[in-house]
Amino acid sequence: MANPEAPEPVGDEVRPAEAKPAAIQLKSLELESDHGLMKDCAEKFGWKNVGDPCPEPEWTPKLQVPVSHTMDQNVEIRLHLAKSAAAATPAIRGDGPLGMAFPAQTQASPRRVSRVDLASDRRLEKKSRDLSSGSPRGACA
Repeated sequence: MANPEAPEPVGDEVRPAEAKPAAIQLKSLELESDHGLMKDCAEKFGWKNVGDPCPEPEWTPKLQVPVSHTMDQNVEIRLHLAKSAAAATPAIRGDGPLGMAFPAQTQASPRRVSRVDLASDRRLEKKSRDLSSGSPRGACA
């Protein structure tokens, strides 16, 4: 049986095999820069200004809630990872809508194993857009 970490011959050259990225488990995602004005995520009252504020974090494997964000501002995201992910996260980055990128501001480390902060490389447009991907309530930026 071949060793998956052994160098691979390519013509006359021998190149090392590429390491497969380790699995990273995302526990939750918080939008640190949202303005926190969304209410009634339980959908009891519709689009009225009543009800409890939507919970934080805004995304977990079991619950995802809509967010609202101020236009012409950068987006700041905090990821909470499973503690086992620290060694497997040399560089985390994100790709957002409309070509927006989210380079990491902090990386997971043995001292801060569960948190990675990301920030958008540019501000949101000064234009309302539905950025949902099939969400029944939609999301606007």
